[in-house]
Amino acid sequence: MNRRSGHRFAVAVFVACFIWTPAFGQSEKISLRLLPRPNQIVRMRMVQETDVDVSFDSNLSVPPAAMVPVTLGTKTVVETTQKSGPANAQGRIEAEITYEEVSTAATMNGQPMPANDTSGSFIGKKVMVTFDKEGSVLDIKVPEDVGVPEESFRQMLKSMYGNLPAISLAVGETTTVPLDFSLPLPVPGAPPLKMDGDVKHTLASIEKDARGRIAKFDHSIVGKMLTDVDMPASTGKVKMSLDFTLTGDGTMVRDLDKGFVRSSETNATFDGKIKINADSGTPQMPSMSLHGTTKTTTTTGN
Repeated sequence: MNRRSGHRFAVAVFVACFIWTPAFGQSEKISLRLLPRPNQIVRMRMVQETDVDVSFDSNLSVPPAAMVPVTLGTKTVVETTQKSGPANAQGRIEAEITYEEVSTAATMNGQPMPANDTSGSFIGKKVMVTFDKEGSVLDIKVPEDVGVPEESFRQMLKSMYGNLPAISLAVGETTTVPLDFSLPLPVPGAPPLKMDGDVKHTLASIEKDARGRIAKFDHSIVGKMLTDVDMPASTGKVKMSLDFTLTGDGTMVRDLDKGFVRSSETNATFDGKIKINADSGTPQMPSMSLHGTTKTTTTTGN
């Protein structure tokens, strides 16, 4: 090989290394679904804060004093400890989840509202959950004195573990999953309603810090709700027509060495209209316009 050929070969090798090195560095894929680790203790604290501004349309049948705009606020705190046992021959893991703290507080126009919080009955209770090797919830055992159906826990745990697809992402890749979000309504007796939409998850980076390797995910949310709900009233039925939109975004940091989410934060904004139509004989209620924000933060460690 002459000097000129050797020079071209060296340049080619340099260029190839420059191109290929990032490709090798970014080829690792991280599963979007979080799988419980055997023989591990994980402590999780979740805080959700929601503020809603409610205004009313003019209605001659309702006294003006009853249509003063209000701001409603809620704060919910949940802290749990999860102790996972060993995996059996089928890869199943049984975990004991203990509720260390559960509290809910509400305000109206900045003033505390009377407490009607039964969440304290959860404190110290232990829920046994069995996961399969892919992280899906197989079985739940709930103490009888909690007063909450097993199905409620099942849905909550599915939203924590099993609502994400078993898909892996490389840095820069994105996947879309259905939105799992229920909107609480400022109407007595009205159940939370599920919004339709999508969440886009992107693996932003894989890094290493003082505590080990981490994966950083970004997510964005788009949702909507357009539905009618029948509500019982003392003198008949009330039909609520709801039209809402939701947008939001957030981040999540996952500890790759220990297998849990170190932290996550989601901020969302929702806007909507509630139109209320009552049966004859029932006082007509004014329509409501809502603008709200909700922030959910989670921190985890062991």
